[in-house]
Amino acid sequence: MQCLQGLRLLSAVAVVAFAGELGFAKDIRDISTGHIIPDEGYCDQPYVVILQDGNWLCLLTTAKGDEGASNSHVVSTTSTDQGRTWS
Repeated sequence: MQCLQGLRLLSAVAVVAFAGELGFAKDIRDISTGHIIPDEGYCDQPYVVILQDGNWLCLLTTAKGDEGASNSHVVSTTSTDQGRTWS
């Protein structure tokens, strides 16, 4: 399962400011036009910021189970292509 809720946040907060610059013709806040944030099965609280160098940093809580799993942990990942791929 991918972090679709995080994707909504990513689209609505981080990307919308750059819509004109990136040349998107459709509404990039729509989840169907977004990209997947990687997770391990469960994902919560994804936060995305755009760094001074233009790369994106995403912090999220993930687990190999459901919400509240004992293996929950925080992960950071970066993207150099506006969220299309993640480190």
